Amino acid sequence: MRLRVTRRRSPEHHLDCVLHSSGEVRDFFVGHPCRSPARTLVPLDVGAGNAVAVSIAWVRTRG
Repeated sequence: MRLRVTRRRSPEHHLDCVLHSSGEVRDFFVGHPCRSPARTLVPLDVGAGNAVAVSIAWVRTRG
């Protein structure tokens, strides 16, 4: 599979993980506040006029 990044985006940084999450993840962040959340979207060209988007999120919790 030959994937090609079609556009680069800078990560978005947010201060409140609870507001930017849902379900069990939100429940986790209520009891474990995060200190460095970020997310980005990577659009990829997969050929033949098709594309996919990969969402990436990472956080650091207070430890």
